[in-house]
Amino acid sequence: MDSIFVNCSMDIRANIPIGLFKNKNIKPIDICLYILIDQLSYRNGYCWATNKTIATTLNTCERTIQNSLNTLEKEKFIRRQTVFKKGIYMRNIYPIREIKEKVIRIEDKRYIELFDYDWLNDN
Repeated sequence: MDSIFVNCSMDIRANIPIGLFKNKNIKPIDICLYILIDQLSYRNGYCWATNKTIATTLNTCERTIQNSLNTLEKEKFIRRQTVFKKGIYMRNIYPIREIKEKVIRIEDKRYIELFDYDWLNDN
């Protein structure tokens, strides 16, 4: 079976909002789906893969993908848009990446970390 990662390197780097891990409504499959959407949207800024293709890639069923997409959209980690292109309706999925810039106070005060460390203090 062909993979949708044919032209991608095996080294996966994803921009995952830390809120995805903190949110109690998010399941592990939702995180996997978000990472896949993030990877597939690298070139165009959006993912256009069908639910069937995504389900095959994540080794799950289409209904699970539908549920995960609904959860990710409800929790504002993705945005879906239907567009009419070349005579057909297509769905685009946009990952929402919110990265807060915080200055970490280190001795020389020149280090900038692109991460929100407030979640470490949450117990």
